[in-house]
Amino acid sequence: GTERVDEGRRTSTTTMAVADRSLVAATATAATCMAATLILRITFVLKTIHDDSNDSVTKKRRTKRKRPVSTLVVLGSGGHTTEMIRLLTCLEAKRYSPLAYVLATSDTTSLDRIEASPAARHGDAVYRIPRSREVGQSYITSIFTTIRSFI
Repeated sequence: GTERVDEGRRTSTTTMAVADRSLVAATATAATCMAATLILRITFVLKTIHDDSNDSVTKKRRTKRKRPVSTLVVLGSGGHTTEMIRLLTCLEAKRYSPLAYVLATSDTTSLDRIEASPAARHGDAVYRIPRSREVGQSYITSIFTTIRSFI
């Protein structure tokens, strides 16, 4: 009787170990894909910036621009909203307008802080988007919420 119980425990332990390995492999694959995408995007942006900075036409256009520039302000947690308020105080209102704010649907304080700040400008539009990963959310479920946030 004792041998059968031990065998059952070994089998369930082995099954759990295989499931854990599969979970780790899936998480590692998702993390690798996200990291590769991020690296490609950063490379593309840096190349574009570098190419634009060497273009004499772009330099002329940049210095003689008379029209206002549409500006997107992304708000977030962890001090990011405070940084954005500081940056907004440095921008000329006539040159950088209209303003559009983007914040997470679960963010309850950032917009209030912008509205309460005398230094910040009130935007023409506010866009709320789903957060790809909430604080404390498991990495496995964040795969699905990240996909949802792109839709």
